Amino acid sequence: MVNEMSGETLKPEGGGQKRSLRVTIVLLWALIALLLWWSLRQAPLGEIVQTLRALRPWQFAVVIGMNLLIYATIALRWRLVLRGLSQAEQPRSVRFADLFAYRLSSFGVNYFTPGPFGGEPLQFFLLTRRSKLENASALSGIFLDRLLEALVTITFVVTGLVLLMLRGMAGAGLNAWAAPAAGLVLALPLAHMLALWRGKLLLSSFLARINGGERWQKIRATVFRAEEQIATLFATRPGVLLAGTALSVLTWLLMLAEFILMLRFLNIPLGMVESLIALTVAQLAFAVPVPGGLGTLEAGQVFAMQMFAVDPVLGLSLSLLMRVRDVLFGIAGLFLAGWLVKG
Repeated sequence: MVNEMSGETLKPEGGGQKRSLRVTIVLLWALIALLLWWSLRQAPLGEIVQTLRALRPWQFAVVIGMNLLIYATIALRWRLVLRGLSQAEQPRSVRFADLFAYRLSSFGVNYFTPGPFGGEPLQFFLLTRRSKLENASALSGIFLDRLLEALVTITFVVTGLVLLMLRGMAGAGLNAWAAPAAGLVLALPLAHMLALWRGKLLLSSFLARINGGERWQKIRATVFRAEEQIATLFATRPGVLLAGTALSVLTWLLMLAEFILMLRFLNIPLGMVESLIALTVAQLAFAVPVPGGLGTLEAGQVFAMQMFAVDPVLGLSLSLLMRVRDVLFGIAGLFLAGWLVKG
């Protein structure tokens, strides 16, 4: 493009954005490579393979079975939330089997893309297109389900961080800021839930301050109806929230039980408290915006084992076992997502 006034050639505005994106991607993969290199330096690859080869087929089958049970519990919570919302707003119900498939598909998208929230748009699409839910009902069901999950997950993670600090393993620098930061992260979803309980629509109020076109007005109206449905549920059926919270706690207990089983299968000598701390480290690794926590999971488990004076080989073996499990579920989820979207 040529500037008619000066004759200078103008570059498209999108060029700088594309370059920034490429630089970000390169830096991201450089970080992943650095973390994997550091992790593998702590433990010989041959010893890792030898440790994993000692795992028996029935033990791996137990790990897969436990993960299926965890997904079933998550789908049950989601169905409970949607049914609670449907009592007043939406007559249509969604089958448990469909929600199980939607959640597994969502995991496949989340696992292979940066960040932990890539699958929610797919959940919204499947609820509205396949299950024929109204937009606001689908949005409120996804939002409340994730809110219940986040509250319990953050509570467990904060507990793990506190235990880590109480044992003096986090270092003085981490001790200084980790507790206040963790408390703030927990306070945000909790404050939003309490506001909804009192009938205050904070997100809708915030969006109302932003001007936009017709499309923005539709989005804002959908968010308002979704928050309104959740507030109505809080006021009329608090038992649904208590049951949903209980299922979230059960999900985390099952995750902890599965993690402890994997430790036992690999002969990693950690107690209950150490297991919770190591699981917390794994959850934090998956929160880093890299596909599947690649590099961060391995480095995190090596770091955790070193804190507990355990051979780093076992930490890498554990992370690879978790990765094989997640890749299998992720691939299954992607194939299922493709089939559901086409169907």
